[in-house]
Amino acid sequence: MARIIDAAVELIDAEGTEALQMRRLAARLGVAQSALYKHVPSKDALLDALLERVLGDFDTNVDPELPWREQLTALAHRFRAALHAHSGLAGLLKTRDPLGPNSTRTLDAWARALLRAGLRGADAGHAWFTLVHYVIGFEATAAFDGRNVRRAFDPAALAEVHARFDALDPARYPGATALGRHIWNPAVEERFAYGLELLLDGLAARIAAAGR
Repeated sequence: MARIIDAAVELIDAEGTEALQMRRLAARLGVAQSALYKHVPSKDALLDALLERVLGDFDTNVDPELPWREQLTALAHRFRAALHAHSGLAGLLKTRDPLGPNSTRTLDAWARALLRAGLRGADAGHAWFTLVHYVIGFEATAAFDGRNVRRAFDPAALAEVHARFDALDPARYPGATALGRHIWNPAVEERFAYGLELLLDGLAARIAAAGR
């Protein structure tokens, strides 16, 4: 089973999630497609096993005595790093809900930090969903939009895009001329941190308002 998962991860890393077909995976392993089903009952089971592998690289060990905000910040950055290591697999987490040991360990780590923040019940559930799906969505978008990301990091291409914004009529497009070059900006790490801080600021405000 481990060999099958390794080959599936390599296939996705090389060609993207759309390349993951049982036929192609069997060919990569040099076996008949029917042989795969002796170890993996279905493609859904394979996807869940893949996600379990990725979540296995997520370091959930944080000091339980740290303030809740520091715990959540550490988890968010580590979670993103685990997803980023295998571009494309983040999108699978938006469509699957694995319930293996690593998935349970992942959920428990987030839940402990939320409990540390004093959140309970529906508030904790909503906070978990917002934070986790922010990370997943950020990585899934970056993987899907790889061409635009590469273009944004090309100095000549970026200068051309910025020149287009600068040439716009400010009377007709006041927002685009004022902010276009800031919106089209390859500061990926800064943007992830900025968005996370916004979410945590909002969560802190809600916790303070509730008197927790």
